[in-house]
Amino acid sequence: MRYLLLLGLAAFSAATAPEKDVPCICPFTWKPVCGNDGQTYPNECTLNCVKLVKPDLKVAHQGPCKHDVLAAQEEEVEGLKNPCECPRVLHRVCGSDGNTYSNPCTLNCAKHEGNPYLVQVHEGPCDEHDHDFEDPCKCDNIFEPVCGTDEITYHNLCHLECATFTSSPGVEVAYEGECHAETENDMLQLFEDNPCTCPRVLHRVCGSDGNTYSNPCTLNCAKHEGKPDLVQVHEGPCDEHDHDFEDPCQCDNTFEPVCGTDEITYSNLCHLECATFTTSPGVEVKYEGECHAENKEHQQILKSCLCTKIYKPVCGTDGQTYPNLCVLECHISSHPGLALAHPGKCGTFQPLEAVETEEVRNPCACFRNFHPVCGTDGKTYGNPCMLNCAAETKVPGLKLLHEGRCPPKKEV
Repeated sequence: MRYLLLLGLAAFSAATAPEKDVPCICPFTWKPVCGNDGQTYPNECTLNCVKLVKPDLKVAHQGPCKHDVLAAQEEEVEGLKNPCECPRVLHRVCGSDGNTYSNPCTLNCAKHEGNPYLVQVHEGPCDEHDHDFEDPCKCDNIFEPVCGTDEITYHNLCHLECATFTSSPGVEVAYEGECHAETENDMLQLFEDNPCTCPRVLHRVCGSDGNTYSNPCTLNCAKHEGKPDLVQVHEGPCDEHDHDFEDPCQCDNTFEPVCGTDEITYSNLCHLECATFTTSPGVEVKYEGECHAENKEHQQILKSCLCTKIYKPVCGTDGQTYPNLCVLECHISSHPGLALAHPGKCGTFQPLEAVETEEVRNPCACFRNFHPVCGTDGKTYGNPCMLNCAAETKVPGLKLLHEGRCPPKKEV
């Protein structure tokens, strides 16, 4: 708007001053200059034109006036309303994608338009070396935790370095490992006292409500605090498409039973469809009504398996592909003889030692949801995954005895 007024003023002076004195036929070249009146002019010709009616006007310096640069930066904050309404101020900056932006506001616009990890590398245009800039936020999900000087546990060093560019400038590694790591017993006690006492581990996940949670524990807390049907859609922050996600597990409790092809009775069709996303991928309706009674134990065991929807496929010895190791282990509990054939989809065999998945490298990488189960050793475990961890590392042959806490031992 300011520049339109200036051009209008220039046109006015052209109409009233002698033709030989009016340098108002100016090009549209954008080479801004700052006048001693504190205004930015598109180029020196435009300033000289305005000087006809403001004789004391002079060039203060080349480039836009400083308050206009600040206005561009303020626009970046105001951009929460509409980040792409940017002023026509030329103050080039180089983005982490190797592209030059006309000012910080246009860079911020690109960030909101589909490049969420875009950051400013430096002022001025990018050069050929900037195209080699490595985005600090392209991180994998290998769990090698480090504790930051901000007392937050980061999933790995890359996630901490990403935070220095985004949420926590200046943060450094305090030490390797989780901040104030708790023992398994401490963790169990923590769950018992309050399922919402979550570690400050930054491992963002997207919930079925379209919200991003800082880690699976905070999502589980929200589930306990009033969102019982909340599930994890995927790892990483939600994007605009996740808000359109329709949660397949938002079911009522109307009893209209159907029997699935997995020989499990579901209380209604919705619950069966939910199972296709969680414990029983590929299950279909076999017939309406309850399955035969002998399958009730099978049903009860499967109900105790709380698995995430993270897709890291594994192949079972039955030739079926399961969405992740937890779902396979859930089926193993009711199918003696079923075991892991290999990581990855069936038909894509890779040697176990060659696969660097979180589940294979670390059987104890468990989510912190509190769902107690009793093991055959008479001990209570925080959830089925923690029981499996103990079976893999400390108590060979340990199995799930029943859902819920073990009864207290009687003193002899």
